[in-house]
Amino acid sequence: MFSQLTISLILSSHFASALPSEVTRHNNPSCSSLTPGLAPLIATEYGMTVEIQATIGNQNFTLDIDTGSSDMWLLGPNSTCIGASDCNYGPTTFNTNTSSTFRHIPNETFGVFYGAGFATGILGYEEVGVAGITIPNQKIGVVSELSIPGDGRKNGILGLAYLLLTSAHPGDKYPNDLENLSYLQNRLPYNPLPFSMAAEHKSLSWFALGINRTPMNESVSLNAGYIGFGTLPPVSHSKNWAKAPVVIVPDLPPSFTNNQTNKRTFWAIEVQSTTIGTRSGSNLTTTPTTSTTLTNSTPFNAVVDNGNPFSFIPGALSEHYHSLWSPPAVKGFFSEDLTKWQVECDATPPVLGFEIGGITFYHDARDLIFPMNGTCVSSLFSSDDLSLAGVSVSFLGLQFLKNVLAVFDFGGNEMRIAARV
Repeated sequence: MFSQLTISLILSSHFASALPSEVTRHNNPSCSSLTPGLAPLIATEYGMTVEIQATIGNQNFTLDIDTGSSDMWLLGPNSTCIGASDCNYGPTTFNTNTSSTFRHIPNETFGVFYGAGFATGILGYEEVGVAGITIPNQKIGVVSELSIPGDGRKNGILGLAYLLLTSAHPGDKYPNDLENLSYLQNRLPYNPLPFSMAAEHKSLSWFALGINRTPMNESVSLNAGYIGFGTLPPVSHSKNWAKAPVVIVPDLPPSFTNNQTNKRTFWAIEVQSTTIGTRSGSNLTTTPTTSTTLTNSTPFNAVVDNGNPFSFIPGALSEHYHSLWSPPAVKGFFSEDLTKWQVECDATPPVLGFEIGGITFYHDARDLIFPMNGTCVSSLFSSDDLSLAGVSVSFLGLQFLKNVLAVFDFGGNEMRIAARV
């Protein structure tokens, strides 16, 4: 729901040769047909987004992966971009008339709302292949109208969150009422792709992301890491795993979840404490060796969302963090509602660590400075500035995920996280 909000507002590797016991506990020995899949990731927009290749029908596509939403959709031919002459997507579109396996679903509308805009069209069942796993009847959206900006490469989005966030709606002409957020209501939930893989016994009930840090001067990088469906990405990581249950996001309007307020939507977990402090010496990598830090033990819930290039934390923590930059960070505004912190591109960021499941995960300093238009900004923002329908939510975004190997377990409704080393 909130994925890609910040993009819109701001821009208008021990190797895993086997699965650790914490990860394999949902394996069912009777499922002899399990074929866990591994796929490489592509980074675009100078490392702001990560994408994956998929075969849908008889065509190949590039999809933006997003743990903050749940739908898989593709741009259809002759689609209309609202608010611009061209939304800047890749040239390949999905033509339902040339696919022998596509089956249109009547009396339903596809309509998804992100902070960055909306996409709407039809729904259908189609053969989808991702990471060597094929689902013959995956529900997908085919978009005819949208306002979400692309990157010149991708052809759609692959959402990886829970099914209550899927965006099928009743009727052929379900209204797109942006003022009343109609696309966040009256949902007809269905299985997102990872859930379909598990339901058809073609993967275990979890997926994992190992996202690499890519050079900030590369607009496109083919060495962006891996996604694994039922298998761990082959990236270097600690053997110590933190476990955190997926929590129910409080205060969401009941209409956003069809009044099922007791069920999970986002990949939200509790951050038990936050460690912030000055960083001394020349060490700028993941775990500070010499620093003066203070730990704030006030917990908060945060959505783990790779579709958000930045992280958002409660305002008081953000203010404290930004007071410790050297040279000092300068407070400003991207817009009337969104605070930014201007920093020197060669500044020394403070130490930043989030405790999850009893383990503190520190940020590499390179992930705390973000180049933009010849200057640099902090990659941490205040969640007090970010709201939708009156709901403020904290995020652990893409820059956090570059420092960890993250397992998203929808079978056990928990996340497992290990530090990259």
